[in-house]
Amino acid sequence: MQKNRDLGLALLGCGLVTQEDLRSAEDLRSKIGGRIEDIFLKIGALSEDALLEQKSRFFDLPLLNENQMPDPIEICAFITSLNLNSQ
Repeated sequence: MQKNRDLGLALLGCGLVTQEDLRSAEDLRSKIGGRIEDIFLKIGALSEDALLEQKSRFFDLPLLNENQMPDPIEICAFITSLNLNSQ
């Protein structure tokens, strides 16, 4: 998948993984499948925090801190209001 390759190259380009990490991850992904970022985590090439920050930039999605998270009660009320089971 091209997006996997692009993310891998972005991680390489910003110095979060090495060329060897990328090669190892792509080799393992060709054997077992999965997302390149998950494989980087499994082989210990990258921390979850570093990955999250880079994915935020890569996909142009902001990270939310704890104070920006929606209230779980409001989320439950919203989901309940959708009446997904009634048709």
